[in-house]
Amino acid sequence: FYVGPFPSPYSHAGKYDNQILVASGIGITPALAAINAFKSQRRINLIWACRDPEMLEFFLNQMYLEHDGWNLIFYTGKRPLKEEIEEKQTNIRIIKGRPDLASVIPNIIYGIESGEGLPEKYTARSL
Repeated sequence: FYVGPFPSPYSHAGKYDNQILVASGIGITPALAAINAFKSQRRINLIWACRDPEMLEFFLNQMYLEHDGWNLIFYTGKRPLKEEIEEKQTNIRIIKGRPDLASVIPNIIYGIESGEGLPEKYTARSL
């Protein structure tokens, strides 16, 4: 038997300069709150697994993800996505399939530490 309230999994996010937030489905909600709270002060990277194309489209239209971090969205649904969603030239990348966190997270860390994988080097804003 568990009794709440329970803190956000990101309640300690303010302690770190570089963040990697991992969410799935509707769990994007606390991650978005952390992004909005710290986007001007820290580099925040988001890994989000989502299987519902309507949820993905809704959140992409409603959320502000133009910050200095990667937004890697792993679409695991079966229905095709609209082309305009897949072709965004920003720091948002939609990848079909499940995330391999053991590979994705170290690559984000390496990209930031080496300066070779910074989103601003690959987005339309910087080209």
